[in-house]
Amino acid sequence: MVSNVTNKIDSCSMNSRKFIGNLKILVVKKSDMEAIFLKYGKIVGCSVHKDFAFVQYVNERSAQAAVAGEDGRMIAGQVLDINLAAEPKVNRALQAIMTLENLLTDKEQEDNGLLTERGSPTMLLCLAAQFALKNEQRIPAGKALEYLAKHSEDPLKVLTALKKKEMDRLLTCLNTAWNLAVQSDKDPVTMREFFILSYKLSQFCPSDQVILIAQKTCLFMAAAVDLEQGRKASTTFEQVILLNRALEQIHKCKDIWNLLKQTGDFSNDPCETLLLLYEFEVKVKMNDPSLDSFLESVWELPHLKSKTCETIASLAMEMPACHPSIAFKALKKALLLHKKNDSADVLKYSKCMHNLINLSVPDEESSAKLCPLEEVWTNFEDTLSLISHTMNVLYSKLMKALDEKSFLMKSENH
Repeated sequence: MVSNVTNKIDSCSMNSRKFIGNLKILVVKKSDMEAIFLKYGKIVGCSVHKDFAFVQYVNERSAQAAVAGEDGRMIAGQVLDINLAAEPKVNRALQAIMTLENLLTDKEQEDNGLLTERGSPTMLLCLAAQFALKNEQRIPAGKALEYLAKHSEDPLKVLTALKKKEMDRLLTCLNTAWNLAVQSDKDPVTMREFFILSYKLSQFCPSDQVILIAQKTCLFMAAAVDLEQGRKASTTFEQVILLNRALEQIHKCKDIWNLLKQTGDFSNDPCETLLLLYEFEVKVKMNDPSLDSFLESVWELPHLKSKTCETIASLAMEMPACHPSIAFKALKKALLLHKKNDSADVLKYSKCMHNLINLSVPDEESSAKLCPLEEVWTNFEDTLSLISHTMNVLYSKLMKALDEKSFLMKSENH
């Protein structure tokens, strides 16, 4: 009698064991498996599971012959997917899904009239996603849903084709992609891909606050990685590709952020400021001609902070793209914001003014004047005036504290 054991992990057993996938176990039994594959050699083990089975031969030669002779055979209406257990082949489901996606992007086939109905591959992708989710094939399911999000005119319509159990599996796929992204922190490029996959899967979920927060985070992290890779790019061509990709994610993230703000109070979330700085840096590095008009809207933002303006000034002066006039405007705006603050930080104000004066006075390498020397001197006097006023206030507070302490000491003596 043939044993049910097919899980030995020694090299001899692994190499002489084959995997049979896409099996209809309600029809095909263990005895059927033994009868079909016995002709290739002595079988010492056979185990049948949900939708698949393993057959253990005495030697590797028998297993290889069985794979060559039976792979692709149809049993009970199902085409068998057979390979050596130790050498799994490339996932055929994934290959099929990628082929369907190629049909949607192959312009030549459309021109030749081979793709008569564009909706057919989309419908097949939807069916493929359902089948993969049903069978817990997360990678093919994720890829099918990713392509659906890319090509479907209305991705939300796909939801109607997913049953509750499949939606649960979809959420599992989303969580898996998210967890893999978080775990890939030492490999930013891989982390980005998993965050993008997580975002695309989330597009098939009902849009509530939790989903919007997840989408915002995924797009934000993807943009951050692309921007960082763009900074390190070795060629201009590579940098342009990465920066354009970062800009695309930034714009998507801004759209999600605008929707998210309508669901609650996110006043302490720095997302909007960081997206602004990311977009500015991309435009600076790409010498975007719309840079000035972009900044005009920035200066009018109601909650603009002095630190943000100082960061803009710093980014504007980074080489090779150097924009001293933008840095000058940003520092002047920062100084105005410092002054509006009732408890202005003198040290921060002085540092900001120091940077503005250095920028205003042309050095030996540059003859460009950003403002008249009289304005530079006025700025210098303003700083001295603020420092003097602050010192007077501090002196008054100190003297008041000393007087109060002296009064208390006299009261205790009496």
